[in-house]
Amino acid sequence: MDYHVIIEPSGSEKIEFATSANDGASNDSAVQGDIQSFRFKMNSLNDDALERDQHARCEMRLEGEINDHTREKTGKLADWAMRVKNLYATVTVEVIAFNDSTTGTTLRSYVFDKMFCVDYEEIYADNGTEKGSDTGQFKLFMAQGPHYTKRIIVSV
Repeated sequence: MDYHVIIEPSGSEKIEFATSANDGASNDSAVQGDIQSFRFKMNSLNDDALERDQHARCEMRLEGEINDHTREKTGKLADWAMRVKNLYATVTVEVIAFNDSTTGTTLRSYVFDKMFCVDYEEIYADNGTEKGSDTGQFKLFMAQGPHYTKRIIVSV
């Protein structure tokens, strides 16, 4: 699977990630290896299934690498994660499958309005690489409040 993710925080420039240079990314800043996994979930916050229309929220997890190509973008993510004002973002995600060809097929395309950062984590470990290596991993957990879930656009 390949992913193309655009996060557009209120009042800031967009942050763009991708897993392949062939995924239709709009510029050279989206490079191979940015995103390792994407998870989308509609979560019933109330155990009563009859209350799902009032008590469900959209949740999304992204995991990826921090390296020379993503250093600036993950810095912008960290900045957005710490905000207390202008904390919402519009998030667009394309999930792309490649079979035996170089042309991908978009399996899903999502557009989420009013997403906010629940948790952001950066992990750096000494894995025996040379000194000064600045590689790591990031994990971003975003959610959309129950009042905005009707604004989700899913294209199949």
